[in-house]
Amino acid sequence: MQRESAQGVKPIERLRRATPILEFVLLAFVIAYTVGFGLLWLCRSFTGTWSQYLPRIGVVYAPAIAALLVTGRTGAPALLRKLNPRGQWLWVPVLLAIGIACTAGAALAAGVQPQVLTRAARAWPLFAAHALLQFAFAGCGEELGWRGWLLPRMLTRYQAVVAALIVGAIWGCWHVPILLSGARPASIFLFGVLGLSVLFTALWQRVNGNVFVLAVAHASVNAPLAMLDSRVAMNAVFVLYGILGSLTAIAMNWSSNKTSSNPRAAIHKQKAQ
Repeated sequence: MQRESAQGVKPIERLRRATPILEFVLLAFVIAYTVGFGLLWLCRSFTGTWSQYLPRIGVVYAPAIAALLVTGRTGAPALLRKLNPRGQWLWVPVLLAIGIACTAGAALAAGVQPQVLTRAARAWPLFAAHALLQFAFAGCGEELGWRGWLLPRMLTRYQAVVAALIVGAIWGCWHVPILLSGARPASIFLFGVLGLSVLFTALWQRVNGNVFVLAVAHASVNAPLAMLDSRVAMNAVFVLYGILGSLTAIAMNWSSNKTSSNPRAAIHKQKAQ
C-alpha cells in the first residue's frame, strides 16, 4: 500500500481520515462495556460450557458491530465477505496444532505437570467444542473488527509493525478487567497481546486479509488455554507469544528495510499491493 507522507496531507484531511478510526474504537469500547456487560449480568446464572461463551457475545462481538456500524450499509457486505474461507481450510489444522504446541510447551516450562496435559489431551471432544465456540464467538467477533477493519486502515498510515502495535495496544486496553487485575498479570497480558498482534499481522499479510484464517488463529490461541486452569501456565503462554511476536517484528522490519533498499523489489511490491 502506498503511504502518503505526513507533510503532504493537510491537517483537516488527516482529521477526516482519523475520524472513522476514533468512532470505531469508541463504539467497540462502549458496546462491550454497556450492552456486553449488561448481557453478562443477565446471563450470570448460566452453567456448562455455553456459560463461558453465550453471555459474552455482547462483549466479543463489539468490535465486529462497531466495524459494521462505521462501515455502513454499503461497505458491510465487503467486510463480511472477509470471513469467507476461500479455500484456506488447510490453515485450520496447522494453526490449531501451533496453538496446542505453544500452550503445551509454555505450560511445561512453567512447571505444569505432564499428567495435567495428558488429561487435557484425553478430553479432546471438550477441546473441539472450545475451539469451535472460540472461533464462532471471540474469533469472528473480534477479528472482524481488529484485523478485518482496523488493521487495513492503520496499514495505510503506518508501517506493518507500527500498525500491528497500535492495533495490539487498542486490543489490549479493550480488556479492561484484565488490566485491573494487578500490575504483573496486566503487563504480561499486554506483552502477549502485542506479540499476538504482530503475529496476526504477519498472518494477515500472508493470507491477503482473510479474516476467516485470523478467526481460526484467535481460536487456536484461546481454546488450548480454556483447557488449563492455571494462571501460571497462562502467564507463560502470553510471555511466549510476546517473545515470538518480538522476533517476528524484527524479521518484518528487516524485510521492510531490505525491500526499501532494493528499488526493483519496492516497485514490484507496490504493484502487487
